[in-house]
Amino acid sequence: MKHTGAISRMLLILRWGTLLLVFIVLMSGCGPTTSITKWDPQFSEKDLLTIVPGETTKKELLGLLGPPAAMTRKDMNSMIFDPQTGTTTLLPPESFFEMFSLENGPGMEHVIYYYQSIKASQHGFFIYFFFGIVPYGPAPIEKYKPRVDLELWVLIDNEKGIVIDYAYKQN
Repeated sequence: MKHTGAISRMLLILRWGTLLLVFIVLMSGCGPTTSITKWDPQFSEKDLLTIVPGETTKKELLGLLGPPAAMTRKDMNSMIFDPQTGTTTLLPPESFFEMFSLENGPGMEHVIYYYQSIKASQHGFFIYFFFGIVPYGPAPIEKYKPRVDLELWVLIDNEKGIVIDYAYKQN
């Protein structure tokens, strides 16, 4: 069957267009960018070396670490914010005091300061075509995935204004 000139040109354009589209798809792809970490340390393990039980004062502690994320006494529940879930949890004082051994149990003079250091990461990706790279990401700030990296509990004798002991956990 013989094609007329217009139909032949259309078939030629369709064939070359299809080949060009296949070439573009085969030469395209995507890949990850480096991850970005936002670090909001309220304290670091290095800061823990400066806290000396029986010597460090409450004033020195507040100067070093700032205000705590939470505080509790034996008669006071505490609200703890979880950055991973975005929720707040009400905790009884026993959950704080159980990590410290006090001879006569916690008294009204005992206070526990709770600190968190939060780390957040995000990941982006890019799409590339045969003619260049089009970056997508990193994600907006609200796409960060926060997590508590270090937790610190400091037992203070509020009457004497001195640190009695501390405990910490690295997650």
